[in-house]
Amino acid sequence: MNSFGVMFDGRYLGPNPSGTGRYCAEVLARMQQQAPDLRFRFVVKHGGDERPLDRDGVLPFDHEVYGPWTSLVLGRKLGGRPADVYHSPFHVLPRGLECATVLTMHDLFHFHQPSNTSKSILVSGVEWAYFLVAIPESLSRADRIVCVSEATADALVDRFPKTKRKLRVIHHGVSKPFGRESDRERVAATCRRIVGDRPFFLCVGGMSPNKNHARTLESYARAVGDRRDAPALVVVSRRGNAARLALRAEELGVAERYVSIQTVSDDELAMLYNGATGLLFVSRAEGFGLPALEALACGCPVITSNVSAMPEVVGDAALLADPLDLEDVAKQIRALAFDPHLAADLSAKGLERARKFSWERSASEHLEVYREALEAR
Repeated sequence: MNSFGVMFDGRYLGPNPSGTGRYCAEVLARMQQQAPDLRFRFVVKHGGDERPLDRDGVLPFDHEVYGPWTSLVLGRKLGGRPADVYHSPFHVLPRGLECATVLTMHDLFHFHQPSNTSKSILVSGVEWAYFLVAIPESLSRADRIVCVSEATADALVDRFPKTKRKLRVIHHGVSKPFGRESDRERVAATCRRIVGDRPFFLCVGGMSPNKNHARTLESYARAVGDRRDAPALVVVSRRGNAARLALRAEELGVAERYVSIQTVSDDELAMLYNGATGLLFVSRAEGFGLPALEALACGCPVITSNVSAMPEVVGDAALLADPLDLEDVAKQIRALAFDPHLAADLSAKGLERARKFSWERSASEHLEVYREALEAR
C-alpha cells in the first residue's frame, strides 16, 4: 500500500518544544517530504504549531497528553477508525481504535515515577498509578512499537518480553541549527552577550531528578576548587525551578562561577555549544539524550554518563563517567577543563559521530514501521 492515511497525535507540537516535541516536528516534516502521497491528520491543542505541516484535518483536544483523557475520552472523539494508521508518539494509546496503531516509547521513566519527577508526592503518585495501567495496556494493543534507543528497547523487553516482536529501534537525528559554526566571531559575540567573557561548561536539561543537576554541580565544585582559570558552569534549563540549584552553588562556594539561563533560542543554544569548553550531561538515565548529540554536532566536547542510552549515542566520542560517583565525574571535568589537546580530539570525534544520525533516516524508518503496522492487521 503506497498511499494511506495517518492520524498523528501532535499535542507536543508547539513553541519551545521538549525533546519529544522536537522529535514529532522533525520526523513529521521529513515523512511528508519523503511520502507526499500520505494523508495526514492531527490531534492538536488549540493554537498548536501544526500549521506548517500539510494536513487533511485536525481534531482539537486540549487535555494534557498524560492522563485518563487520552486513554478514555480521546478514543471516543476519534471514532474508532480516524485513519489507516494511528501514531501516538508518547507511550499511551487511546482506547477503542480499530485501525493499525504505532506507539513510540522514549524511556521507561514512568514506571519509576516518584524518583524521576519534581512534582508533588500526591500528583506523582496519582500519575504513577495511571501509568502502571495505561502504558502496559497500550503496549499490548500496539501493532508496532518504536523505541528511540537500544537501551529503551532492552529495558522494555526486560519488563514486557512479549513486546519484542513488535519493537523497532529508530534513533533521533540532529536538528538545525545544531552544527559546527564557521563564523567564530559570531560564536564569541553570542557567548559574550549571554555568559560573559569567560570560558564555560554547559549543562542542558530540565530540572527533573534524572537529569542529575545537583550531583553535576557538586562534581564541578570538586573539580575546579579555587582555581581562577577554571571555566564557569552555565546551566540551561527551559523547564523547572532552578532556585534550589543556585542556592546549592552558594553552599558549595561556586556561586560566582554559576550561571542559570531559562530563556534561550535554538540559535543561541547552538552558539553556546560551539563556544563551550564542554557539555556536562551526566544524567542518571536518558531514553536517548538529544543534548549530547546536539553538542557533538557542534564540535562541543561531551562528558556524559556510562549508563542508559548515553554510551549508545556518543560512542567513543565522549568522556564517560558514573553519574552517581562524584569523584569520577569530577575527574573527567578536570581532564577536559585543563587539557586543550583532549578537547580538540573529542571535538573532532564528536563531529564525525554526529554524522551517523539524521532525521531523514529516522523518517524513512518510521514510514516503514507504518507499513509494517498495516500489514500486521
